[in-house]
Amino acid sequence: SELLVEKIHDHTIGEIEQKMADLSDSQKRVYQLLEAILLWGQSQSDKIPYTPQKIKFLEILQNVLSDMKLAANAKNITINDNTQEDLFVFADKDMVKTILRNLISNALKFTNNGGQIDIGATQTLSNITLIVADNGIGIVPEKVNTLFDISQTQTTKGTANEGGTGLGLLLCKDFVEKHGGKIWVESKLGQGSKFKFTLPI
Repeated sequence: SELLVEKIHDHTIGEIEQKMADLSDSQKRVYQLLEAILLWGQSQSDKIPYTPQKIKFLEILQNVLSDMKLAANAKNITINDNTQEDLFVFADKDMVKTILRNLISNALKFTNNGGQIDIGATQTLSNITLIVADNGIGIVPEKVNTLFDISQTQTTKGTANEGGTGLGLLLCKDFVEKHGGKIWVESKLGQGSKFKFTLPI
């Protein structure tokens, strides 16, 4: 921004547009990082309200998917909702939204143009297992076991060179565990990934 102010007359309109685009991207990344750090910090110090209630899962999912529509369209990725209409969970609505938003964002990030994401659920007497599956690039075996480990947090560029904060999956783990659930991943390199987490009924 300082370069633009000081030398704006030295650049063509095209060069100025490119610098503004770079600046905008940089600001978005910083904002996402600060937001993730603040949210994770609040979670670690138990400052995020935890108010579970019986909620209809489909309503939360549709709300999140509407936010993801532009990102999915930009990569021509189809998102299929295979969950039942009458699926209910006993959970904190905002935390579940954050979990879904992070998992679906990750799936979009690591799926190629024209790919597919499937969201489904299986139910037992005590809990529901929710699944976010993609047919993207997958994860190398040695990295699968470190995804939820803060000591090994790292970011990986997406298929369209998208960045990330490295904190999204840590937040997912924190929020799932607040519900007494668990989260894990099944993945094969080149064959996509399935992120699964449980919530109580």
